[in-house]
Amino acid sequence: MAPVVKLYAVAGESRGAYQGVQKRHQDIQRIEQTIAELAQLFNDVRQGRMSGPISLEQRSQVIMHLHW
Repeated sequence: MAPVVKLYAVAGESRGAYQGVQKRHQDIQRIEQTIAELAQLFNDVRQGRMSGPISLEQRSQVIMHLHW
């Protein structure tokens, strides 16, 4: 394989690896945000800030967020 062709192949592989790392980073940030929101929800429930049972809408929001 010619050196220039090898260089392009390596550059393409590097770009693909970088994009994979970016995607995983975004996924981790979403997980971090979800954990923070769930922690806040649990704290609210524990401290009695949510009066009565959790509404169907609130449950749906939590479930939808978990399934992102």
